[in-house]
Amino acid sequence: MTKIKVLGREIALPHTISIIGLAKNVGKTTTLNHIIRNLPEEARPGVSSTGLDGERYDSITGKPKPRIFLKRGTFAATTDDCLSKSEARYETIERTGMKTSMGEVMIIRAEEDGFFEIAGPCSITELSEVKKKFLALGCGAVIFDGSINRKASSSVRICDSLILASGLNAGAGILQAKSNLMFWKTIYDLPKFREFKAPESERKFAVMVEDGAVSRSSDSINDLPPGPCRALSVKGALTDQTALEILDAAIEPEAILAHEPSSIFVTPGTLARLNKKGRLFVREKAELRAITLNPTSPSHIHESAAFFNEMKEACEPHDTFDVVAGLSAVY
Repeated sequence: MTKIKVLGREIALPHTISIIGLAKNVGKTTTLNHIIRNLPEEARPGVSSTGLDGERYDSITGKPKPRIFLKRGTFAATTDDCLSKSEARYETIERTGMKTSMGEVMIIRAEEDGFFEIAGPCSITELSEVKKKFLALGCGAVIFDGSINRKASSSVRICDSLILASGLNAGAGILQAKSNLMFWKTIYDLPKFREFKAPESERKFAVMVEDGAVSRSSDSINDLPPGPCRALSVKGALTDQTALEILDAAIEPEAILAHEPSSIFVTPGTLARLNKKGRLFVREKAELRAITLNPTSPSHIHESAAFFNEMKEACEPHDTFDVVAGLSAVY
């Protein structure tokens, strides 16, 4: 079994990593470039993105952005429109037929080192197909560049592990950036429910008893029996609206089961209230491998060491890095 190191930790190939940015301009692309630059040759990486990355200038601020640098031999899934703006020679491997606002997604292999614009699909189904194509081509390390408003790439169907990219631009000041990071770390750190196998019901809500059997299910929580139960299972997205239905209902679950972190779309206040009603668990999840920090925003640059020291407590117990300044906290 071939093993390589990513941000100081060993992973066994093949392995898929998603980099999830908590806001724009928090260093997702810088983290991606750092990982690609340090991958050994045997990793044979495949790279894609759930948005547009590697463009010369930010579409909102107009300021220069980090470019995506691919080594010769790296595979990428990007669109024909992006390829027309890329600067290095490449070989077209496959036209996938997947359509985006920036054109058709193509699988290519870089024929020389150079800068590329990367934009891939956004849906879980199409990202899964891209992953399969990379693996079939012999890619050992598959890397998706994602964002918090495109959470599909953090699904267990897509990645084995994920990296959260945060920074000064993730809030209006350090305190809000730290609060935002702690919330999303809490979401991705939710514990897996291990007491019994919890089958997912075809209905939106299901009541489970001690042995894991479904005693009642319904698309309306008000059809479920009131009072205590071992677990309440939620099918599909757990939104604020769904959470409010649970909070207002007479049912009293010890545990509330969501499918995985990528299916949870609640605000911090709602999350806190849910955990008081019944502790929130997930059925499955990808491992949160590391957190990267960026001390800059389009309007301000904070001193790297001071920002890192202020934020790293919010990152524990996950390994934390500022890949530009060379700072790290490894647990």
